[in-house]
Amino acid sequence: MKKHLSLLPLAALALAACNPTPTPIVEPVDATTLSLTATGKVDGDVVTTDQKLKAYFYGHEFEVGMIKADDTVSMTLTPAMFDAAPRKTFTDWKAGMTNCDTSKLNVVTDAHFLSVSQAYRDSTADADHLIRPGEVVRSADGSISTYKMVSFYYAKSKAVVTGNLLCGSASTNFNLQLYPGWNKVAIEYTYNHDLDAIVGTREYKSAGGIQTYSGKWVAFFSPK
Repeated sequence: MKKHLSLLPLAALALAACNPTPTPIVEPVDATTLSLTATGKVDGDVVTTDQKLKAYFYGHEFEVGMIKADDTVSMTLTPAMFDAAPRKTFTDWKAGMTNCDTSKLNVVTDAHFLSVSQAYRDSTADADHLIRPGEVVRSADGSISTYKMVSFYYAKSKAVVTGNLLCGSASTNFNLQLYPGWNKVAIEYTYNHDLDAIVGTREYKSAGGIQTYSGKWVAFFSPK
């Protein structure tokens, strides 16, 4: 019997279709092992020389980056900083608010965490300042400032914190849904310069996981 050689390639293709090459399994990245890099430029002339930036976590000091003479900022936050600092949970944090009304503050899902909202210039030539990621929007007459700040929260596992914290007349609403690793949290409040006080309620809202931030920065006078 004559063999139909022309059918062999089709048979080979059919065999290959029945035994496809397995797709390589890609292991998911553990976000708790990733660092966060934050860059941008401070509004206004802040420094005239390059200076180191430091952050303080529960009394521990860490060098986190640089502010250049042109007021550009580069900051890196690592999981090692979380591991080196004393670990606290949101329940610990809430329990520490002994002078505040926490009855409407809910730790729905607890986790160990660390928050970084500012860095200090390591300065000897200029008056001390702290810098924070975000921006300040002034009203036309300059009497009202709306602060739109950013804070970076590192969570060891998922966390959910909701409700209100009342400390004297200072009211803060929380709507935090944090993922493992670094998270961006938007903080907004209004300051009345005539009253020299924050008016209304501060708002803390989570804005998802983050590994890079590039945006505006604001310089504040530090009482240190």
